[in-house]
Amino acid sequence: MEMRIRIEPRQEQHLAEVRALLEAEDVSTEGLEQSAGFIVVDGEAEQARVVGHLAIIPLGQGYATLTHLVLAEPYRGRGWTNGLACHVEGWARDRGLEELLVFTNRKTAIRWLADRGFTEVDPPKLPEPARAWSLFGTPVIQGSHAFERPVIQGVLFLGETNSGRTLIAEALARRMAPETIPVYSAGITEATIEPLAPRALREINVDPTGLRPKLLDSIPIEEVNLVFSFGHSFKNRFLASQPLAHEVIWELPDVETGAGDENARLIPYREAVETLERRLSRFFA
Repeated sequence: MEMRIRIEPRQEQHLAEVRALLEAEDVSTEGLEQSAGFIVVDGEAEQARVVGHLAIIPLGQGYATLTHLVLAEPYRGRGWTNGLACHVEGWARDRGLEELLVFTNRKTAIRWLADRGFTEVDPPKLPEPARAWSLFGTPVIQGSHAFERPVIQGVLFLGETNSGRTLIAEALARRMAPETIPVYSAGITEATIEPLAPRALREINVDPTGLRPKLLDSIPIEEVNLVFSFGHSFKNRFLASQPLAHEVIWELPDVETGAGDENARLIPYREAVETLERRLSRFFA
């Protein structure tokens, strides 16, 4: 099936079609008009049809909730939910919103949120919003899981050393993230760059010029509110001094195996690039 697909802001004339799509997928339409939203559209001109949707509702005190998520079955698994989420987050960032909040009980949604850096929070500890909507549209006051992540303002990839994986992640994120989001990488201890890291990046046409190992104290921490920690948590060494930063822990095998010839040693670097591209696409589609 040939798809001429795009993501665009939802307009008033789209509401009836969005509502029909939500109802067809058994997703509540309550509160739809209170939200701002983005749609996935397939086709051109008169043949265009809405096949996906995600909305956001500001709650006050810098919070906003994601809601009314739906994607028609033939379009699932193709990255369109990532695209919708990134557009919605950009909308929130442009308006100075600080925290994304999601309520849901669906296991598939919980996995989706975890892959995108959301962590579960205790609802009673959240600011008292006038109304909270679940990811699938139903008003939720009690009995649902709550998940939270800051609206991304600045990113840091942090490891014990800043020589391989974290540098690759920095280079990829700089290519994928909006220009307004500063991207850094750093290590806790001094290191030299692993020489195969630039080669693995050049293979996918990412320019590694300027990549160099950096220590954490050289990073403008005040610009960072999302930290990807490689291997284990660095809360005791970083987040204690930067309480506003949200930490996501990424497990990823070490790229420097030291075994075999250069081509053999390059394999884990290529695998790291592929894995990091996939993970980062969930944040910067």
